Order: sequence, then C-alpha cells, then structure tokens
Amino acid sequence: MGVNDLEEKPSASKEGIAVSKKVGEESDETEEDDEQEDMDEQTLIRRAEEIQRKLDNIVLENDDLARFVERCECF
Repeated sequence: MGVNDLEEKPSASKEGIAVSKKVGEESDETEEDDEQEDMDEQTLIRRAEEIQRKLDNIVLENDDLARFVERCECF
C-alpha cells in the first residue's frame, strides 16, 4: 500500500460519520468542515511522502542497509 492508495480511499472519519448518522438525521457538517478534512488529509499525505524520502536517503547512504532492503521481502 503506497501513498497514492491513501488518496483514493475515503478517510476513516468520513466513513465513521456516515455510519453513525441515524436515518433522516441531517448532516451538521458544513463545506468548511469538509475542506478542513481535505486539507488535513493532504497534509498527512505530504508528511508521509517526506518521511519516505528521508528513509530512502538513509538507505542510499548505508550500503549494508541497502542490501538488506533489497533482499527483504517485507517491503
């Protein structure tokens, strides 16, 4: 599962809201709340990408670690 997979799936908070609503109950979320959730999700994705780049750089700088990552099937 990569970072791009996260973008395609609905966030857990949106799913939780949809499941917890009672039939006939109106949504109290506004467009502003939806925009904030989207911004939060994008921020999280950017942070995950930044962390991945840092880890990739660490692996590239360490030959032993690079060999381990190449041979390891867990990644």
